[in-house]
Amino acid sequence: MPGTRRRLAAFLLLPIALLAACADSDRTTPATAIYGPWRWIGSFGGIAGIRPTPDDEGYERIFYFHRDGRLTVYGGDTARAHIDYRLAPVRDSAAAPPRPGIHYADPLRAFPFDPGVDRQIVRREGRDTLILEDPCCYRYEHAFVRVD
Repeated sequence: MPGTRRRLAAFLLLPIALLAACADSDRTTPATAIYGPWRWIGSFGGIAGIRPTPDDEGYERIFYFHRDGRLTVYGGDTARAHIDYRLAPVRDSAAAPPRPGIHYADPLRAFPFDPGVDRQIVRREGRDTLILEDPCCYRYEHAFVRVD
């Protein structure tokens, strides 16, 4: 009987072990998955619903989110801004539930068409696309792809 109990226990534990092994090992949240460099590929929004892109605007932006809570914004090879940030939920409005977000110590003014924000909602689309949403009314969504 002892061998039967061991086989039964192994039979019962095997599915649990398989499920645990198949679980997604990437336990990062949208907010913590921002670390590293990201290239701006375009934006959408504003009261007129414009769609600026690097080609249309004539410049590029690279956002580098350092793990120590510092964002460096590059334009070409030049660091254009250094801003401290912290990851914390953001409410789009008083009635909205909190969403993963980023709060800046100083307003982020990375784009001439966007007047600057002190916080953004962080959203991921797949592994290599980052969306930063300005909260509330008639603001922008900025799309970025991960830089290898």
